Amino acid sequence: MASVTVTLAKDTLVDVVGIGIAVVSVVLLVRYRVSTSILIVAGGVVGLLMIDVDHFKAYNDGYGHVAGDACLQQVSALLAYLLAGTSARLARYGGEEFAVILPGADVPGAAAIAERLRAAIEARAFEHRYAEAGEVTISIGVAAVRGGQHIDAEALVTEADGALYAAKHAGRNRVRLATVEAYAAALRHAAH
Repeated sequence: MASVTVTLAKDTLVDVVGIGIAVVSVVLLVRYRVSTSILIVAGGVVGLLMIDVDHFKAYNDGYGHVAGDACLQQVSALLAYLLAGTSARLARYGGEEFAVILPGADVPGAAAIAERLRAAIEARAFEHRYAEAGEVTISIGVAAVRGGQHIDAEALVTEADGALYAAKHAGRNRVRLATVEAYAAALRHAAH
């Protein structure tokens, strides 16, 4: 496996083994919010999940910040457990959001993983008396880029985030996929 070491501002080193430049670009964008130029996926696919804990502000306000932090830790621990042993990379994206980078996962594959994560959080039934459902749930947006496509890494995140917004708008505790039309627009934008 090839190893790529990337130096960021403030002398941060990231060592990524055998996952390819596409995933490196998304890892840098998600973990470090580093601007990445063009994401080129050669001979494979990369899926991206954007995950948001539903009604988290109400949870944090109702139970308090310490309990809110504990909730996020429990959610992230369960997500990490479910993704253990795979090539997936889980990262906190900010606030109550997480991102999962899925090397080798196309949209249907990423959607299946997303549904598995969503269902597991729902089944765990963490109490949330400040939400209509009465338990902690997550909404997930799914996007992917296929080999040979040139797309800005930020556009991939934007597509997954747009799908996340659609899941929340549809009632939360759902998985939604980025649309083909959105990809076409992102590809046209990257070509200019």
